[in-house]
Amino acid sequence: MAAELQRTLDRMKGSVELAHRAQWSAHRRWEEAERDVGKTAAPREGEADAEWHALLLKQARARSALALVHRERATEEAVVAIRRYAHAVCSAYTAAVEGSPTGSDLTAAVVAAADADGTA
Repeated sequence: MAAELQRTLDRMKGSVELAHRAQWSAHRRWEEAERDVGKTAAPREGEADAEWHALLLKQARARSALALVHRERATEEAVVAIRRYAHAVCSAYTAAVEGSPTGSDLTAAVVAAADADGTA
C-alpha cells in the first residue's frame, strides 16, 4: 500500500477516534450534570439559600441538556467518520486486488469514494 494512502487512512481512523473521544467526554459531562440535578438537598436556611439552590439546579439542568446535544452531535460525527473509514478501507482493498488505480490515483479514488459515502 502506498505511503500516501496509508497516511490518508490513518487520518480517517484518527477522525473516528476523535469523534469517539468527544462522544465519551460529552457523556461524562451529562452524567456529572445529572448527578448534580439529582442533588435535591433542601436549602439550609433562608431565602438566599433557596435562591442559590434553585440557581445551581437550573445550571445543572442546562449543562445536562447541552451535554446531550454535544453527545448526539459527536455520535453523528462518529458514525460518519466510521462509515468514511470503512468505505475507504474497502475501496483501497478492492483497488489493490483489481490492480487499478495505483499510487496517488489510488489515494484520490479512495478519498473520493469515502467522501461520497460520508455525505450519504
